[in-house]
Amino acid sequence: MNYNQQEITQANAWIEDRFDTAKQELVPGSVKVYQVNINDSGNATRANQVNSNEYALTQLVTGDGFRLQFINDINMAYEIEYETKSIARVYENDTITNTVSMYDGTTKEGSKGIQEVIFAKSAKSENFNSKEIEWQIVLNRDSKRMTNIVITDNYEERNMKLIPGSLQISGLQQDQFELVPVADPSDTSFEKGFTVQMVPNGMINTEHVITYKTSFDPTAGMPINDEYRNTATLNWNEANGEQTPITKSAVVKPQKLYNR
Repeated sequence: MNYNQQEITQANAWIEDRFDTAKQELVPGSVKVYQVNINDSGNATRANQVNSNEYALTQLVTGDGFRLQFINDINMAYEIEYETKSIARVYENDTITNTVSMYDGTTKEGSKGIQEVIFAKSAKSENFNSKEIEWQIVLNRDSKRMTNIVITDNYEERNMKLIPGSLQISGLQQDQFELVPVADPSDTSFEKGFTVQMVPNGMINTEHVITYKTSFDPTAGMPINDEYRNTATLNWNEANGEQTPITKSAVVKPQKLYNR
């Protein structure tokens, strides 16, 4: 703010910041104001933090942001820093946009993507010599309360098979999961997939990482679409009931393995 270091009267020494307050809220205590020094070349350097009694912070009448107003006239440059956070759990990726304005009509817009961090899947490692792929699932990175978790992993017609004993679950509440994968009655050798589920009345509110290995058989021919694809679907409940399932996939390309 005021990087050209003009004299601005107290009445005009303000900024207003607007954002979607249905999704985001200002983090209490996160607003910080710093003086900025501008050298002869126009380069800016953050200097001292301004005492909070030198400005007032109020909610906009429209309810969609806040106003920061200095108590006195200003003639220096300032950097204003603050944080917002999601009000509700993020169930799908989104872009958050905010708009800042000044007394002279100047406006600037900024945006940042936010990601759903409930469920993620990836290929952790591949080994052509041993014909193995290690897969990883990261669950509940935002540490919310989750119950009735069922993760269904599917790799049917991909020439893969779960390696016995390879399923590992880490996290503070790993005892809330059954540590033995559940097979479909028609697939007791785990050539199509398997299920990970909670113990009866299980609950977690911390992050967990699930890893396991599948073997693959290159002599069986190329898999569908030339991909060793592994797809997992998460079903679970929260306090307000059953949630919409989330499905994630990870892929290893055979040629990536063959070229090693």
